[in-house]
Amino acid sequence: MRHRVHNRARIALVLLCTLWLGCTGKTEQPAEVKNLQMLATLYGRYISTHRGQPPPDEAALKKFIPTLSPDELRAMGVDTADLDKLFTSPRDGQPYVVHYKQPGAVVAYERDGKEGKRLVAYPSGQVEEVDEARFKQLVPSAK
Repeated sequence: MRHRVHNRARIALVLLCTLWLGCTGKTEQPAEVKNLQMLATLYGRYISTHRGQPPPDEAALKKFIPTLSPDELRAMGVDTADLDKLFTSPRDGQPYVVHYKQPGAVVAYERDGKEGKRLVAYPSGQVEEVDEARFKQLVPSAK
């Protein structure tokens, strides 16, 4: 009985993630937005399963991702065979900067961005393209 309840909760979570991802904007988002959104979502899942603690580093987050159920990963479109792709911006070819240990207003962002703008991911999983002035407001510690 307990196993059945656990499976129902897992299925409900997968459906909720799928619905949330489908309602966060246009029906088909560019890969760079999807990647960063997925990274922020997985970051949030890590926090929710680790008593509110963010991942201490990239290795911890990468180790955590494959522990999610295959159904969850499939629903989110995560390929565990190539996690480096998920952690790299297709726009600037640089690894995303992720705020491990101490998340702020922004969980992750593009290192260089494109044409003076960067994609930033919020703890909610929302991704936004911002100009340099707005970026400096959101991430004052960034170089």
